[in-house]
Amino acid sequence: ALQPLPTNVTYPPLHRLAPLLARHWGEPWRDRFSKFDEVPIASASIAQVYKAGLPDGTQVAIKILIPGIHALYEQDLVLYRILARAVAALLPQLDVVGTVHVFLDSLQQELDFIQEARNVTAFGQLPHLPRVRSLTLLPDLSNADIVTTEWVEGTTLVEYLRQASPDTRYELLSLLQHSYIQQVIRFGIFQGDAHPGNYLIDQDGNLVFVDFGYLGSLSDRERLSYINLILATMDGDARSLQLALRDGGFNCLLDDLFSSRLLELFHTCTRKEGQNIQFHQVDKMVHEILDSIRQRRANVPAHYLVTGRVFVTLTGLFKLFRVVPERIDIRAILLDAQPATDTK
Repeated sequence: ALQPLPTNVTYPPLHRLAPLLARHWGEPWRDRFSKFDEVPIASASIAQVYKAGLPDGTQVAIKILIPGIHALYEQDLVLYRILARAVAALLPQLDVVGTVHVFLDSLQQELDFIQEARNVTAFGQLPHLPRVRSLTLLPDLSNADIVTTEWVEGTTLVEYLRQASPDTRYELLSLLQHSYIQQVIRFGIFQGDAHPGNYLIDQDGNLVFVDFGYLGSLSDRERLSYINLILATMDGDARSLQLALRDGGFNCLLDDLFSSRLLELFHTCTRKEGQNIQFHQVDKMVHEILDSIRQRRANVPAHYLVTGRVFVTLTGLFKLFRVVPERIDIRAILLDAQPATDTK
Protein backbone atom coordinates (compact mmCIF):
# COMPACT_ATOMS: atom_id res chain seq x y z
CA ALA A 1 0.00 0.00 0.00
CA LEU A 2 2.90 2.36 0.69
CA GLN A 3 4.74 1.66 -2.56
CA PRO A 4 3.15 4.54 -4.55
CA LEU A 5 4.20 7.17 -2.00
CA PRO A 6 7.76 7.82 -3.27
CA THR A 7 6.48 8.69 -6.74
CA ASN A 8 3.67 10.90 -5.46
CA VAL A 9 5.78 13.42 -3.54
CA THR A 10 5.72 16.90 -5.06
CA TYR A 11 9.12 18.53 -5.32
CA PRO A 12 10.26 22.17 -5.27
CA PRO A 13 11.77 23.42 -8.55
CA LEU A 14 15.55 23.53 -8.83
CA HIS A 15 15.67 27.34 -8.75
CA ARG A 16 14.48 27.20 -5.13
CA LEU A 17 17.54 25.12 -4.31
CA ALA A 18 19.95 27.30 -6.30
CA PRO A 19 20.83 29.65 -3.38
CA LEU A 20 21.78 26.63 -1.26
CA LEU A 21 23.95 25.21 -4.05
CA ALA A 22 25.62 28.59 -4.59
CA ARG A 23 26.33 28.92 -0.87
CA HIS A 24 28.17 25.59 -0.78
CA TRP A 25 29.65 25.45 -4.28
CA GLY A 26 29.98 29.11 -5.17
CA GLU A 27 28.79 31.02 -8.20
CA PRO A 28 28.52 29.91 -10.89
CA TRP A 29 28.02 26.44 -9.41
CA ARG A 30 26.86 24.99 -12.73
CA ASP A 31 30.41 25.26 -14.07
CA ARG A 32 31.29 22.28 -11.88
CA PHE A 33 29.14 20.06 -14.10
CA SER A 34 28.93 19.20 -17.77
CA LYS A 35 25.24 18.43 -17.26
CA PHE A 36 22.74 18.85 -14.42
CA ASP A 37 19.22 17.43 -14.87
CA GLU A 38 16.70 19.88 -13.43
CA VAL A 39 14.02 17.26 -12.74
CA PRO A 40 14.90 15.05 -9.75
CA ILE A 41 15.12 11.31 -10.34
CA ALA A 42 13.81 10.73 -6.79
CA SER A 43 11.90 12.97 -4.42
CA ALA A 44 10.95 12.31 -0.82
CA SER A 45 9.81 14.32 2.17
CA ILE A 46 13.26 15.47 3.31
CA ALA A 47 15.45 15.43 0.20
CA GLN A 48 15.64 15.21 -3.58
CA VAL A 49 18.11 13.34 -5.77
CA TYR A 50 19.39 14.73 -9.06
CA LYS A 51 21.54 13.19 -11.77
CA ALA A 52 24.50 15.19 -13.03
CA GLY A 53 27.66 14.75 -15.07
CA LEU A 54 31.16 15.95 -14.20
CA PRO A 55 33.53 17.43 -16.79
CA ASP A 56 35.57 14.19 -16.80
CA GLY A 57 32.47 12.20 -17.78
CA THR A 58 31.71 10.77 -14.34
CA GLN A 59 27.98 10.46 -13.65
CA VAL A 60 26.90 11.35 -10.11
CA ALA A 61 23.81 11.30 -7.90
CA ILE A 62 23.30 14.48 -5.87
CA LYS A 63 21.03 14.28 -2.82
CA ILE A 64 19.92 17.75 -1.65
CA LEU A 65 18.21 18.49 1.65
CA ILE A 66 14.98 20.42 1.13
CA PRO A 67 15.32 23.97 2.56
CA GLY A 68 13.40 24.51 5.80
CA ILE A 69 13.10 20.82 6.61
CA HIS A 70 14.80 21.20 10.00
CA ALA A 71 12.13 23.65 11.15
CA LEU A 72 9.40 21.29 9.99
CA TYR A 73 11.09 18.46 11.85
CA GLU A 74 11.09 20.50 15.08
CA GLN A 75 7.34 21.05 14.67
CA ASP A 76 6.75 17.34 14.06
CA LEU A 77 8.95 16.50 17.04
CA VAL A 78 6.62 18.39 19.38
CA LEU A 79 3.50 16.97 17.73
CA TYR A 80 4.66 13.34 17.85
CA ARG A 81 5.69 13.64 21.50
CA ILE A 82 2.28 15.03 22.44
CA LEU A 83 0.50 12.29 20.48
CA ALA A 84 2.74 9.62 22.01
CA ARG A 85 1.85 10.70 25.54
CA ALA A 86 -1.85 10.77 24.67
CA VAL A 87 -1.78 7.30 23.12
CA ALA A 88 0.38 5.95 25.96
CA ALA A 89 -2.37 6.86 28.44
CA LEU A 90 -4.80 4.72 26.43
CA LEU A 91 -2.37 1.80 25.95
CA PRO A 92 -0.38 1.51 29.18
CA GLN A 93 0.72 -2.02 28.29
CA LEU A 94 2.82 -0.67 25.40
CA ASP A 95 5.90 1.54 25.47
CA VAL A 96 4.44 4.03 23.01
CA VAL A 97 6.67 6.91 24.11
CA GLY A 98 9.82 4.81 23.80
CA THR A 99 8.82 3.53 20.38
CA VAL A 100 8.09 7.02 19.06
CA HIS A 101 11.41 8.22 20.51
CA VAL A 102 13.25 5.58 18.46
CA PHE A 103 11.39 6.68 15.33
CA LEU A 104 12.17 10.36 15.93
CA ASP A 105 15.83 9.57 16.60
CA SER A 106 16.14 7.72 13.31
CA LEU A 107 14.46 10.60 11.48
CA GLN A 108 16.79 13.12 13.09
CA GLN A 109 19.78 11.10 11.93
CA GLU A 110 18.41 11.13 8.38
CA LEU A 111 18.53 14.95 8.47
CA ASP A 112 22.25 14.94 9.32
CA PHE A 113 23.96 14.86 5.93
CA ILE A 114 27.45 15.10 7.43
CA GLN A 115 26.71 11.83 9.23
CA GLU A 116 25.15 10.33 6.11
CA ALA A 117 28.35 11.02 4.18
CA ARG A 118 30.27 9.19 6.90
CA ASN A 119 27.74 6.36 6.69
CA VAL A 120 28.30 5.96 2.94
CA THR A 121 32.03 5.53 3.51
CA ALA A 122 31.67 3.29 6.58
CA PHE A 123 29.17 0.95 4.90
CA GLY A 124 31.25 0.76 1.74
CA GLN A 125 34.34 -0.35 3.68
CA LEU A 126 32.62 -3.42 5.12
CA PRO A 127 33.50 -6.84 3.57
CA HIS A 128 30.10 -7.50 2.05
CA LEU A 129 28.92 -10.68 0.38
CA PRO A 130 29.72 -11.16 -3.31
CA ARG A 131 27.24 -9.25 -5.49
CA VAL A 132 26.39 -6.80 -2.69
CA ARG A 133 27.54 -3.27 -3.50
CA SER A 134 27.52 0.11 -1.81
CA LEU A 135 28.19 3.59 -3.19
CA THR A 136 31.33 5.69 -3.53
CA LEU A 137 31.18 9.12 -1.90
CA LEU A 138 32.47 12.27 -3.61
CA PRO A 139 33.54 14.25 -0.52
CA ASP A 140 34.45 17.44 -2.42
CA LEU A 141 30.81 17.76 -3.50
CA SER A 142 29.29 16.78 -0.14
CA ASN A 143 28.51 18.95 2.88
CA ALA A 144 25.85 19.63 5.53
CA ASP A 145 23.05 19.93 2.91
CA ILE A 146 24.33 17.78 0.02
CA VAL A 147 25.53 14.20 -0.35
CA THR A 148 27.07 13.34 -3.72
CA THR A 149 27.86 9.77 -4.75
CA GLU A 150 28.63 7.84 -7.89
CA TRP A 151 25.68 7.24 -10.17
CA VAL A 152 24.51 3.62 -10.42
CA GLU A 153 22.61 2.62 -13.52
CA GLY A 154 20.04 0.11 -12.43
CA THR A 155 16.45 -0.84 -11.65
CA THR A 156 14.74 -0.74 -8.28
CA LEU A 157 14.55 -4.14 -6.66
CA VAL A 158 10.75 -4.35 -6.74
CA GLU A 159 10.56 -3.36 -10.41
CA TYR A 160 13.25 -5.90 -11.25
CA LEU A 161 11.54 -8.70 -9.31
CA ARG A 162 8.20 -8.06 -10.99
CA GLN A 163 9.79 -9.07 -14.31
CA ALA A 164 12.06 -11.79 -12.94
CA SER A 165 11.69 -15.55 -12.96
CA PRO A 166 10.83 -17.38 -9.70
CA ASP A 167 14.43 -18.61 -9.45
CA THR A 168 15.81 -15.09 -9.81
CA ARG A 169 13.36 -13.78 -7.22
CA TYR A 170 14.49 -16.43 -4.77
CA GLU A 171 18.15 -15.73 -5.50
CA LEU A 172 17.97 -11.95 -5.03
CA LEU A 173 15.70 -11.96 -1.97
CA SER A 174 17.92 -14.59 -0.35
CA LEU A 175 20.94 -12.38 -1.09
CA LEU A 176 19.20 -9.41 0.55
CA GLN A 177 18.24 -11.56 3.53
CA HIS A 178 21.76 -12.90 4.00
CA SER A 179 23.27 -9.44 3.59
CA TYR A 180 21.16 -8.08 6.43
CA ILE A 181 21.91 -11.07 8.63
CA GLN A 182 25.62 -10.46 7.98
CA GLN A 183 25.26 -6.77 8.77
CA VAL A 184 23.48 -7.45 12.06
CA ILE A 185 25.33 -10.43 13.50
CA ARG A 186 28.80 -9.96 12.00
CA PHE A 187 29.32 -6.24 11.45
CA GLY A 188 27.00 -4.82 14.10
CA ILE A 189 26.31 -2.07 11.55
CA PHE A 190 23.33 -2.20 9.22
CA GLN A 191 21.45 -0.04 6.75
CA GLY A 192 18.44 0.88 8.87
CA ASP A 193 16.05 2.28 6.25
CA ALA A 194 14.72 -0.84 4.56
CA HIS A 195 12.57 1.02 2.05
CA PRO A 196 12.23 -1.15 -1.10
CA GLY A 197 13.28 1.86 -3.19
CA ASN A 198 16.65 1.91 -1.44
CA TYR A 199 17.87 -1.18 -3.29
CA LEU A 200 18.87 -1.28 -6.94
CA ILE A 201 19.84 -4.11 -9.24
CA ASP A 202 22.66 -2.85 -11.44
CA GLN A 203 23.50 -3.90 -14.98
CA ASP A 204 25.68 -6.76 -13.71
CA GLY A 205 22.95 -8.17 -11.49
CA ASN A 206 24.47 -6.85 -8.25
CA LEU A 207 22.36 -5.75 -5.29
CA VAL A 208 23.20 -2.10 -4.55
CA PHE A 209 22.31 -0.28 -1.32
CA VAL A 210 21.73 3.37 -2.20
CA ASP A 211 20.53 5.24 0.91
CA PHE A 212 22.44 5.69 4.15
CA GLY A 213 20.50 8.33 6.03
CA TYR A 214 20.18 5.92 8.94
CA LEU A 215 22.88 3.38 9.75
CA GLY A 216 21.97 1.25 12.75
CA SER A 217 24.63 0.07 15.17
CA LEU A 218 24.70 -2.69 17.78
CA SER A 219 26.88 -3.24 20.81
CA ASP A 220 28.78 -6.52 21.04
CA ARG A 221 26.29 -7.75 23.64
CA GLU A 222 23.33 -6.88 21.41
CA ARG A 223 24.95 -8.44 18.36
CA LEU A 224 25.71 -11.60 20.30
CA SER A 225 22.09 -11.80 21.45
CA TYR A 226 20.99 -12.02 17.79
CA ILE A 227 23.56 -14.73 17.14
CA ASN A 228 22.33 -16.77 20.08
CA LEU A 229 18.70 -16.13 19.16
CA ILE A 230 19.24 -17.58 15.69
CA LEU A 231 21.26 -20.52 17.02
CA ALA A 232 18.59 -21.28 19.62
CA THR A 233 15.95 -21.20 16.89
CA MET A 234 17.96 -23.55 14.67
CA ASP A 235 18.44 -25.94 17.57
CA GLY A 236 14.85 -25.64 18.81
CA ASP A 237 16.13 -24.74 22.29
CA ALA A 238 13.52 -22.67 24.16
CA ARG A 239 15.77 -22.11 27.18
CA SER A 240 18.61 -20.71 25.06
CA LEU A 241 16.08 -18.52 23.28
CA GLN A 242 14.98 -17.09 26.63
CA LEU A 243 18.58 -16.28 27.54
CA ALA A 244 19.18 -14.64 24.15
CA LEU A 245 16.10 -12.45 24.63
CA ARG A 246 17.27 -11.53 28.11
CA ASP A 247 20.73 -10.58 26.86
CA GLY A 248 19.11 -8.50 24.14
CA GLY A 249 17.20 -6.44 26.70
CA PHE A 250 13.88 -8.28 27.08
CA ASN A 251 13.37 -8.83 30.81
CA CYS A 252 9.67 -9.66 30.92
CA LEU A 253 9.44 -12.54 28.46
CA LEU A 254 11.39 -15.27 30.22
CA ASP A 255 8.81 -18.02 30.24
CA ASP A 256 8.44 -21.29 28.37
CA LEU A 257 5.09 -20.51 26.73
CA PHE A 258 6.33 -17.34 25.01
CA SER A 259 9.58 -18.97 23.91
CA SER A 260 7.76 -22.01 22.55
CA ARG A 261 5.39 -19.87 20.49
CA LEU A 262 8.28 -17.80 19.18
CA LEU A 263 10.16 -20.95 18.18
CA GLU A 264 7.06 -22.22 16.40
CA LEU A 265 6.81 -18.96 14.46
CA PHE A 266 10.48 -19.05 13.44
CA HIS A 267 10.31 -22.67 12.36
CA THR A 268 7.16 -22.08 10.34
CA CYS A 269 8.92 -19.29 8.44
CA THR A 270 12.16 -21.19 7.82
CA ARG A 271 11.10 -24.74 7.00
CA LYS A 272 12.55 -25.89 3.71
CA GLU A 273 9.40 -27.90 3.01
CA GLY A 274 7.36 -24.73 3.46
CA GLN A 275 6.82 -24.07 -0.24
CA ASN A 276 3.09 -24.17 0.50
CA ILE A 277 3.43 -21.88 3.49
CA GLN A 278 0.21 -20.13 4.39
CA PHE A 279 1.07 -16.52 5.16
CA HIS A 280 -2.22 -15.95 7.00
CA GLN A 281 -1.04 -18.56 9.51
CA VAL A 282 2.18 -16.59 9.99
CA ASP A 283 0.18 -13.37 10.43
CA LYS A 284 -1.91 -15.05 13.12
CA MET A 285 1.19 -16.26 14.96
CA VAL A 286 2.78 -12.82 14.81
CA HIS A 287 -0.34 -11.28 16.35
CA GLU A 288 -0.22 -13.87 19.13
CA ILE A 289 3.41 -13.00 19.84
CA LEU A 290 2.60 -9.28 19.95
CA ASP A 291 -0.33 -9.96 22.26
CA SER A 292 2.04 -11.81 24.59
CA ILE A 293 4.37 -8.81 24.63
CA ARG A 294 1.47 -6.47 25.40
CA GLN A 295 0.06 -8.70 28.14
CA ARG A 296 3.45 -8.80 29.85
CA ARG A 297 3.89 -5.05 29.43
CA ALA A 298 7.31 -5.72 27.99
CA ASN A 299 9.30 -2.75 26.73
CA VAL A 300 10.85 -3.62 23.41
CA PRO A 301 14.55 -2.63 23.35
CA ALA A 302 15.32 0.14 20.88
CA HIS A 303 17.62 -1.98 18.72
CA TYR A 304 14.88 -4.61 18.27
CA LEU A 305 12.51 -1.90 17.08
CA VAL A 306 15.00 -0.83 14.42
CA THR A 307 16.00 -4.31 13.26
CA GLY A 308 12.35 -5.34 13.52
CA ARG A 309 11.38 -2.61 11.07
CA VAL A 310 14.02 -3.91 8.67
CA PHE A 311 13.01 -7.55 8.87
CA VAL A 312 9.29 -6.81 8.72
CA THR A 313 9.96 -5.04 5.40
CA LEU A 314 11.99 -7.99 4.16
CA THR A 315 9.19 -10.35 5.20
CA GLY A 316 6.80 -8.20 3.17
CA LEU A 317 8.98 -8.61 0.08
CA PHE A 318 9.12 -12.38 0.53
CA LYS A 319 5.36 -12.42 0.97
CA LEU A 320 4.72 -10.15 -2.03
CA PHE A 321 6.73 -12.36 -4.38
CA ARG A 322 5.72 -15.68 -2.78
CA VAL A 323 9.29 -16.64 -1.89
CA VAL A 324 9.99 -18.83 1.14
CA PRO A 325 12.97 -17.49 3.13
CA GLU A 326 16.10 -19.58 2.98
CA ARG A 327 17.40 -21.21 6.15
CA ILE A 328 20.28 -19.18 7.58
CA ASP A 329 23.71 -20.78 7.82
CA ILE A 330 24.86 -18.60 10.70
CA ARG A 331 28.08 -20.50 11.26
CA ALA A 332 29.16 -19.85 7.67
CA ILE A 333 28.41 -16.14 8.06
CA LEU A 334 30.52 -15.97 11.22
CA LEU A 335 33.27 -18.38 10.17
CA ASP A 336 35.88 -15.85 9.12
CA ALA A 337 34.87 -12.98 11.38
CA GLN A 338 34.13 -14.16 14.91
CA PRO A 339 35.97 -16.32 17.47
CA ALA A 340 34.46 -19.71 18.15
CA THR A 341 33.31 -18.62 21.61
CA ASP A 342 30.82 -16.18 20.06
CA THR A 343 28.70 -19.03 18.69
CA LYS A 344 28.13 -20.75 22.02
